[in-house]
Amino acid sequence: MKTILLAGAAFVALSTASFAADMPAYPAEAAIAPVAAESDWSGFYLGVQGGYNWVEGELDGISVNGGDLGDPTFDIEDDGFNIGIYSGINRQWGNWVVGIDNSISYVDIDTEVVPGLVDAEINAWSTTRGRVGYAFGNFLVFAAGGLSLANVEVSSDVLGDDDSHLMVGYTVGGGVEAKFGGNWSARVEYLYTDFDDERFSLSADGVTAAADVSFDMQTVRGGIAYHF
Repeated sequence: MKTILLAGAAFVALSTASFAADMPAYPAEAAIAPVAAESDWSGFYLGVQGGYNWVEGELDGISVNGGDLGDPTFDIEDDGFNIGIYSGINRQWGNWVVGIDNSISYVDIDTEVVPGLVDAEINAWSTTRGRVGYAFGNFLVFAAGGLSLANVEVSSDVLGDDDSHLMVGYTVGGGVEAKFGGNWSARVEYLYTDFDDERFSLSADGVTAAADVSFDMQTVRGGIAYHF
């Protein structure tokens, strides 16, 4: 009985070895590796940019000579282009890129808030943002957020006076950037910027009118930069 079992086991082992030898060899599948960053994003950059802004806001809290006029609210709604320069510095670890990005732009926003009485103008805008991105190939996808400043002027031809303030707000957004031609890159991005209440005052002939202005701004812009 033992002899039969041993013979059977030997037969199975030999058959298995023969079958394995006859099987075609297939190459092992290579593991799918992440796309490496071909471009080095580290260092300083300087560029020019332009785009378009959409602004929505309110003028309210109106008072005359310190007396509250109740709660009349006037909408601020306008759009216009922006053009300016930007700069920054990046540091790269593998595919991850971290940096600081700064920009300053001329903004073409000039709207009639109270018909025939009060106008509001946004003529300069800046951002200082932290930026985090992921690089692959020659591309960089990024998110950014930080501080924003806007020079806003409220004026009245009827009163013959104006008042301007540097309003402080925050900005968040994101975009994509691509390297080309060695040290050059192009980018496109979206930003949302919010500015809270700022008090403006206009005076004429012993009468002082004051009001609060607040607004938010959506921006799409593109730029070209040189990396040093």
